[in-house]
Amino acid sequence: MAEAPSSGRHPFIRGAPLYIGLRYLLKKKLSYLAILGVALSVGVIIVVMSVFTGFHREFTAAIRGYLSDMSVRPFGGGMYGMEDWELWRRAALEASEHVEGASPFIEGAGLLRVPATGEMVHVMFRGVHPELEGTVSRLEEYMEVGSLADLARTYPNPEGGWLRAAFVGKEFFRDSPPDITENPRELILVTATPDLRRALAKYAVNGIFMTGNAEYDSKFVILGLRAAADLVDSGGAVSGLNLRLDDFRHAEAVRDELAEKLGPGALLGRVEPGGSMAALSGDGGRLAVVTPDGALAVRDIRTEETLLSLPPPGQEVGALALDPDGSLVVLGLADGTVVGLEVETAEEAFRHESGEAVTAAAFDPFGFHLAVGRRDGRLQLYDGETGESLGAGRSPGGPVNDIGFDHRGERAVSASVDGTVRVWDAETARLLGEIPDEEGAEVTAAAFSPDGQFILIGRADGALTLHFGLAAEPFMAWHSPDGPVMAAGFGGNSHVVLSAGPQGLTGWNLGRREGRSMAWERFRVPVEDGRLSGAAFDTGGARALLVPSGGDLRLHYTGRGHAVSTWQEERRTFLEAVQMERFLQGLIMSLILVLAEFFIFAIITTMVYEKRRDIGILKAVGFTSGQICLVFLVCGLAIGVIGAAIGVGGGVLFADNINVVRDVIRAGTGWDPFPSDVYYFTEIPSHVGFLTPVITAGGAVLCSLIFSIIPALRAARMDPVRTLHYE
Repeated sequence: MAEAPSSGRHPFIRGAPLYIGLRYLLKKKLSYLAILGVALSVGVIIVVMSVFTGFHREFTAAIRGYLSDMSVRPFGGGMYGMEDWELWRRAALEASEHVEGASPFIEGAGLLRVPATGEMVHVMFRGVHPELEGTVSRLEEYMEVGSLADLARTYPNPEGGWLRAAFVGKEFFRDSPPDITENPRELILVTATPDLRRALAKYAVNGIFMTGNAEYDSKFVILGLRAAADLVDSGGAVSGLNLRLDDFRHAEAVRDELAEKLGPGALLGRVEPGGSMAALSGDGGRLAVVTPDGALAVRDIRTEETLLSLPPPGQEVGALALDPDGSLVVLGLADGTVVGLEVETAEEAFRHESGEAVTAAAFDPFGFHLAVGRRDGRLQLYDGETGESLGAGRSPGGPVNDIGFDHRGERAVSASVDGTVRVWDAETARLLGEIPDEEGAEVTAAAFSPDGQFILIGRADGALTLHFGLAAEPFMAWHSPDGPVMAAGFGGNSHVVLSAGPQGLTGWNLGRREGRSMAWERFRVPVEDGRLSGAAFDTGGARALLVPSGGDLRLHYTGRGHAVSTWQEERRTFLEAVQMERFLQGLIMSLILVLAEFFIFAIITTMVYEKRRDIGILKAVGFTSGQICLVFLVCGLAIGVIGAAIGVGGGVLFADNINVVRDVIRAGTGWDPFPSDVYYFTEIPSHVGFLTPVITAGGAVLCSLIFSIIPALRAARMDPVRTLHYE
């Protein structure tokens, strides 16, 4: 038998597989249907994925623009648990070099009547600082009418008084009133205070924002920070801080850094000048200090303003105390004089000039009673406002080192030099009981637990003991690493103890470990230079004022930590749901593409069956099995390439004009295929990136090639003799 001619001897055969494959394809009418199937599949995938990509991008942009990069909220503090936000704002800005903006916020839920429809709807309100909000969010860019500065405006109330400003989303009004800034619309917002009292207020809507997210534009109200605080009766406390970063790529590192630096032991500020003695008001907002030269100063910690400054009283100051709100400061002098001074006016509220030298002084949590301890062991009680004497009691133990009240202000506890702790009736100064000296060391500090059941005792040898009531045997005992205890108290609850000594401040957790009651270190603030000469705690145990020898006063946070989260973490559930839905839609659309590719498999298989005679002839004239296989691979590949090209063009064109198509459908039928109250956006978001068309088209071409391989290999394996014999 003569040898079949090879492709090398017949160069015209080299390009023949491409020509023959395309010829077969064009003559097969079902091929056009396969091309249409691939094109539709590719186009639908591009449109669907573009809409989901646009939805994700727009929703992300709205969240980031409305929220901020990161937020800081106190643990367990309730909805409005961050007090003195000015201090925390400064601390946050100083905690990381990547934090370039910080602003407080208050958030809550309420009911509001929609002006456009008159119906009552559930809304979320947010109080923002008009001057600082622009440093953390893009709210200013979203303002369609008005600006952030308009939140500080007030308008006359027809019923008397003044109305504060408020912003609402564009969905609250069918048509945005162009003159709303000068002629605001009124609305009434109803909510509940933390103690579940109803609160309502009328506001003047003088600004309209539009984020493009229907949820925000129809269910969010923006108030000024002070207006929101007054509405919920938060007492100036806020929900937290919003932060902006210089680069969001540093978010995880900044989050961990802030969580550490804003936790228990955090430095809230330094106060100049230092002093030899200092006191903290019960609410932690003001401090009094006796400077090294003996002068008295009272300062507002929040504003850093000096409220009172007096020259030295002429006598050594033995005790210093501030009432709960810091409006009254008491000096106990070495000659036994007790002086009460009004902070705002510097006038004397009362003066008592009899008795031994004063060694300790303290107000009860409500400011009703003032207790003064003297060098001879006498405890005197005065009215906290008028200074009227209420009674006195004497202990034989010598000078009183420290005084504390229980949480109700009904009992007082005193620490004496002789090592005995005594409990007194806060109304009459009658002795109620004693905890005798068991350790043989001077008692330097004593305090009631917040629940009033335990008494904490600190001693000069650094020992700390916890007693249940007046039990002589301690319930728990341990030693402080800071040396002799100068001040001791509780950090907000009965399971957290604070102690200060010359070497620093330590917070302790109390509980059970390994089957026994014990205390373990929660945090520690060592003294950087020198030693502490004194310390004071606020009533709630959330702040500690440290008095270093020869240095500035330092205010430290001793309460619970803070939750620091990014905008992605706050909206993680929704973002993950969108991502999952996007993945599932892509998977479902890919299955449709695979079904279209099965059509290609059927067409090529049919084509191979119909072209058996041609295959035999081609092999007879010199075509190799590989060239026969290539003929039918060209058919499948051409279907994929042509279909993918048409699908990409049609899909991109449709995705770019999807809102035009929506408008045509809505105008012609009255049916909206994309209602904003369901999908959150006023327009269909669509974003056609580079990767989606490329990956979709590449996948379609690859699948077309794969589904053509089996019939092409079957054609290549056909025996030309048997094929022509049957023909």
